Amino acid sequence: MLVFPISVDSRFVIHCLDAFRSLREKYGERIYLTGGLSNVSFGLPCRKLINEVFINLAVEAGATAGL
Repeated sequence: MLVFPISVDSRFVIHCLDAFRSLREKYGERIYLTGGLSNVSFGLPCRKLINEVFINLAVEAGATAGL
């Protein structure tokens, strides 16, 4: 999954998390969900903190791992 930067539009986070939830609901544990999660913080200060929070939210929403 491609994650767009929140510096462009903060709604991208919600869209991404909703996609993880929808895919997990549809396919259950049969698939792995991953993507370029660190893209969410591109161009922003405090990237490490933003990435840590987002990765936790993504895993809670159904992501398996992040790149």
